[in-house]
Amino acid sequence: MTMNVIQNPLPFNFTQVEAACCGAGKLNAESYCTPNANLCSNHDQYLFWDLFHPSQAASKLAAVNLYYGGPEYVSPINFAQLAEA
Repeated sequence: MTMNVIQNPLPFNFTQVEAACCGAGKLNAESYCTPNANLCSNHDQYLFWDLFHPSQAASKLAAVNLYYGGPEYVSPINFAQLAEA
């Protein structure tokens, strides 16, 4: 799923899939997210929050896909199907 978003970010409402929203250095990914770090103003459009973690928007996308997603992401069944079983 992550590669789909990186290769085609606009359908997923991401405009930044390379740099982290919070951090320092190249692509905001060379240092931790601290009170003195660079912070983006449009965090919902970033795939990555910091050098380790997905953004809140990316986490929500992953959760929705795990719960309702098709067999290309979850197999043999998704969590919604499991809950109904």
